Amino acid sequence: MHFTISYVSVSLFIGLLYRYWALKGNLWFFHSARGIAIIATGNLLYPIPVTIALIISVSSTEQTHYYIKTKYPAYYDMFVNNCCHAISEPLKMIIYASVATLQMIIVAMGSIIVIYKINCLMTEKKANFTKKTYDLHRQLIYSLWVQAFLPTCFLFIPAIIGVLMIINAWGNLRGNY
Repeated sequence: MHFTISYVSVSLFIGLLYRYWALKGNLWFFHSARGIAIIATGNLLYPIPVTIALIISVSSTEQTHYYIKTKYPAYYDMFVNNCCHAISEPLKMIIYASVATLQMIIVAMGSIIVIYKINCLMTEKKANFTKKTYDLHRQLIYSLWVQAFLPTCFLFIPAIIGVLMIINAWGNLRGNY
């Protein structure tokens, strides 16, 4: 789920940056081969930190089954038959969740900053546009805000809450009584 949220967030962030630089009248970077290569490379490299954290945190299947059988024997059958991951050690899960959360927060904060800058730039440029052009730009900006807000509301916030629940053990997620 982190990868889906991240790629949605990164694509919206790039769209917001494009809109900001379009309003400034300086799109050479986005239309150059170098710019396209940098954006593509960034998209390919973005999941590497969390992937490394996930690979480090995943134990072998045998180790995981042994860990669950010895630490939580009541949950062993459920874990063996229904498990979708193999992160068994709480510290490793916290590290993975922290890296994933940090990546999502960085992209979200970058998007908020760009949205603020776009709003300021639209206010400055209002005198340069006709009313119809300004209204169309504003409508486009509002639609970008909605596109950025909806994934944040329905994907990002629940994912962050879930990750924080894992990190802080809210709701007894580790099975400790």
